[in-house]
Amino acid sequence: VSVASIFALSLLGAAYTIIDRDFVAAGHQGVTHVFRSPERKGLAGLPYIVMDETWSPKFPCDVSPAIRQPGFADPSARCWVLGSSGTTGRVKYVTVDQKTVWNRVAVVQSDYTAGETRLFVLFGCNSRPFGIRAAAALLSGNTIIDSHTPAFLAAHGVNFVCGSPKQLQTWLADHTLLPRIPRVQLSGARVDAAMILRLLDSFDLVEDVYGSSETIAAHINATRRVQGRIETSGRAVASEIEIVDTQGMPVPEGLAGEVRIRNGHMVTGYDGLSDETARRFRDGWFYPGDIARWEPDGVLRLLGRADDVVNLGGFKLNLGDLDAAMVASPLVAAACCFVDPVAPTRLAVCLQPASGAQASQAVRAAWLNCARAVEAQHAPASFLVVPQIALTQDGVPRRKLAQALFAETLGSASAATLNETLFKFEAASDAPA
Repeated sequence: VSVASIFALSLLGAAYTIIDRDFVAAGHQGVTHVFRSPERKGLAGLPYIVMDETWSPKFPCDVSPAIRQPGFADPSARCWVLGSSGTTGRVKYVTVDQKTVWNRVAVVQSDYTAGETRLFVLFGCNSRPFGIRAAAALLSGNTIIDSHTPAFLAAHGVNFVCGSPKQLQTWLADHTLLPRIPRVQLSGARVDAAMILRLLDSFDLVEDVYGSSETIAAHINATRRVQGRIETSGRAVASEIEIVDTQGMPVPEGLAGEVRIRNGHMVTGYDGLSDETARRFRDGWFYPGDIARWEPDGVLRLLGRADDVVNLGGFKLNLGDLDAAMVASPLVAAACCFVDPVAPTRLAVCLQPASGAQASQAVRAAWLNCARAVEAQHAPASFLVVPQIALTQDGVPRRKLAQALFAETLGSASAATLNETLFKFEAASDAPA
């Protein structure tokens, strides 16, 4: 349904967007048709058109004479409307014109061997990463293999896999793919060294892709085994990337700074958000808000987000590092750390225990991991156990939403509920109160 919609709308010179809760909440206007497939319930209140079995090419109905295909009136016509990262709590949207979409397709096509790439995409078909990869694959004569079964993928010669780190981790679980698949690309979140090593057991080449809705892929760190050694090198993807200091001057290799990107297929602003546009798009550069450093062989090492670095009593903490420390425990499915909205000199956490794990044990394991990472006195003091952590399409916790949920729960939940879901720690003890 997603692939058919993307191509049909392009042939008609119309725009494509993904309808989700964020899009509806943002109040975007101008949507004329909302489609879904029969197995999806959809969102309440939207006038869905259901693509049932009568839409199948196997159904005895020839509609081709009724289809007009005028295409886009000009290169600046609106083609796709894409959501950007929701990690800061407010999802942003960018409108991409027809020329820019085509330029992006050409960039992604450079990753494929025309007519020979057989692609398995873990990203959901209603996600931004899926759309560009699928369009580029099909327009360069390649094949998408639609299955999550390793034996089926091997039987059909899959040689390229794409997904987020969390999706790859869930899909592989404790399994190793044999024979190995030639190539995997990960994007959407930071990948640690342990996961890279784990993936090299199933893939010949592991590529860590850095990019965004605003720029698409801008840089790739590629890791492989060469005669028993692990070798990693980095390369830009049709982009200029700099790491700069607070005065906007490039910093030397090894020093941390803020990332900025420019290329010929980036957007120039956010829909209806002039302040955010001015903050992120300056002098022809896009500033995604990431902190990184250059390492040898062109490797771009992400260290976290500028928004995620907090200063508590003169001690700087990277909230993303604490998230990673907590989910390193097998008892924790997801976790999101933030400044406590009630006690702003302390940190708090929304935590989702792993399936079958006891809440108190998952919380204790998460706190201990944080205490080891940043010392006990700086570890989060309050943990709220929740059924699910809100994530972006790339699987990154939406920090502002988690913080808002924490504040709302503390303000409205009953004492009995809080007694079961809220855990507090003191620096001198590893036992929750």
